[in-house]
Amino acid sequence: AYIASLDQNHSQVRSLTLVSPPNKGMLRAILSPNRDSFSRYWPAYPFWSTMPGLGLFMTPQNTILSQQLGFFAPSIPTAVIYGTGVDTPAIAYGSATQPYRVDNASGDGTVIEASATALYGASLIPIPGLHFVNGLSNPAVDQAILQFILAH
Repeated sequence: AYIASLDQNHSQVRSLTLVSPPNKGMLRAILSPNRDSFSRYWPAYPFWSTMPGLGLFMTPQNTILSQQLGFFAPSIPTAVIYGTGVDTPAIAYGSATQPYRVDNASGDGTVIEASATALYGASLIPIPGLHFVNGLSNPAVDQAILQFILAH
């Protein structure tokens, strides 16, 4: 939003690199016991099996990409580094406070690939096995991400 609205001539920002961004939210935020603390990460896409086609928890904080930017990357070099191959909560059955089953998808343990990669026009850089629950769990992956960011 900053790049789109305040740095339109790109004098302040030369490139953007996002690490495991929840571009369309993350179901883990709703499933958290501290769910209200994570309202900005509530999904902006259908994630409850009983609510097809509806975003049950569309909050103003997570609609910037969809409403202002249309899920398109800003017009500067943009990269998304994301994890793959780790079971990540994707679809829930039941209610927001008492899901009785959660189906997983490939992701980093927190953000599924479909959410992280929902930024059209960005360069997508998958890191198989990146596990991003409670911070980066693998120092080697942390270093790989840091090296990539420094090189670009």
